[in-house]
Amino acid sequence: MNGRTLPVKNDMQMHDYIEYLADILTVGELEERVKAVEILLKDGKMQELETRMERMKEEQENG
Repeated sequence: MNGRTLPVKNDMQMHDYIEYLADILTVGELEERVKAVEILLKDGKMQELETRMERMKEEQENG
């Protein structure tokens, strides 16, 4: 992990990036996992995911 996000240009690249991060977060060394979370926090992706999950939960409850 190089400390930077990957430039994502299309859906396939996004899919590859998500798989890459999932691999790091599930089987990576502790240092790699920490770095991945730092990148996601810096990019605002964690906040976006939390917001989306809350919205989906509300939609299911109000459904």
